[in-house]
Amino acid sequence: MQVIKISLQPSKKHGNGRWHLYLNQVKFPEEFIPLQDMTHFVSIPANTFAGNHKHIRQEVLLGLHPELMLIWQDKAGNKHREDMNPDGELFLFFIPSSIPHVVVNKSQTSSAILYEWTDSESLEKENIDLI
Repeated sequence: MQVIKISLQPSKKHGNGRWHLYLNQVKFPEEFIPLQDMTHFVSIPANTFAGNHKHIRQEVLLGLHPELMLIWQDKAGNKHREDMNPDGELFLFFIPSSIPHVVVNKSQTSSAILYEWTDSESLEKENIDLI
């Protein structure tokens, strides 16, 4: 398995660049069923990261900052880098079970927001040094 990047369109767009995303309308990969009480926001301060681990649960991530980057490692050990919110576009990232990953805020000045859905309550993780 590998990380799947899914283009996401806002539910509503306004002429001034403002948009709305209704979370109950987000479509997930068919193998992912999120737990309703396990969705949350993660604040990632400037020039830091979240993750650098792998775990059994699956998750879907939505980055909300132009300088957020997802780094993940495939089964062959190759590292992949993806900008999470390039040019203001929205993408979901499906992280399958046991895929090492880390989300990096490359900004030197501002915090970033990551929205996360998970499919189980399992909080067990194994730290992995991707960065």
